[in-house]
Amino acid sequence: MELKTYELAYLPSEANESVVQTLLGNIKFEAFFAKKSDVNKLVVMFPGAIDRSKLSPPVYHRWSWHKRIHANVVVINDPTLYLADHLRIGWLVGTKDENYLKLAKEFLLDIIKKIFPATDEVCFYSSSAGGFMALQMAAEFPLKSKVLVNNCQTNILKYHKGHVKHFTDLCFPEMTHSDIENIYGERVSLIKRYENCTLPRTVYLQSVSDVFHLNNHCLPFIQSLGNDSIDNHSNLTVQFYRDDERGHGPLDQEKSLAALHKLLQE
Repeated sequence: MELKTYELAYLPSEANESVVQTLLGNIKFEAFFAKKSDVNKLVVMFPGAIDRSKLSPPVYHRWSWHKRIHANVVVINDPTLYLADHLRIGWLVGTKDENYLKLAKEFLLDIIKKIFPATDEVCFYSSSAGGFMALQMAAEFPLKSKVLVNNCQTNILKYHKGHVKHFTDLCFPEMTHSDIENIYGERVSLIKRYENCTLPRTVYLQSVSDVFHLNNHCLPFIQSLGNDSIDNHSNLTVQFYRDDERGHGPLDQEKSLAALHKLLQE
């Protein structure tokens, strides 16, 4: 489906189910949006890894789900993917000199102001690399926020070595992992990000069949939040499940939407 694209500053009021773009710090940011007439909640989604033989950015993963989501929807493209044709994941990090997450947050707030001014709650949702972006964006977000993630990374440097090397060679050239974490820790690690801020209401879905993400990402993040991070009074709900067939793949659309709508209704 061909999506119409508009400059955010000149978006016509009647536009819908389209793409908006703008330049921030000489970086082009793009997002798909769909607005509903009867809701004040907003769901924001992000891309996971892409197969560059099949897809090129901009990428709006799950954009077509908007028809089944009982909220306004924004799907943000990651401009980090423009840095090289072979890069499959960018985690909305950018480069050591340009913090794309910070710019993307500004972009999203501009979208809300322009298109969804009545928004009273934002729910960030995605899986894998998109889940990392969701939790990053939600940290200290100025509007009431919730997060739903599924089998996500929580420390980029602990992802698969080949992907990490492509990423660090482009975004943090000639730096060791230790130096990256020491200097840019909050940008690459959710453990570092949430050391000094409160986790918003979060539902973390984790397949125990995805042993790599369970052991290297999910459990270390939960443990970093403290021994009382999972209880009836916590902002965090962790739901473990088993799906040997899908492995790292997220829950199917039906189950994902059910989890999303349950969180939206809280």
